Amino acid sequence: TRDAGAAEDALQEAFAAAWQGASGFRGEASGRSWLYTLARNALSRRYRRMENRPDHVETVDSLE
Repeated sequence: TRDAGAAEDALQEAFAAAWQGASGFRGEASGRSWLYTLARNALSRRYRRMENRPDHVETVDSLE
C-alpha cells in the first residue's frame, strides 16, 4: 500500500489476529507465510471497508 497509516493498521490487525489465532496454527506452513496471509487479509478487509464508504456525507445541520 502507498498509505503508511493503512499499512501500519493492517499490520496491527494481523498481529492481533495472530495472537488470537495462535492456538489454531497447525504448523503445516511456515510461520512467515501464515503471518503474511493474516496481513494480506487484514489489508483486504480494510480496502473493502473503504470501498463501501460514501465519498461525501452531509451532516444533519446542512440539510436545514
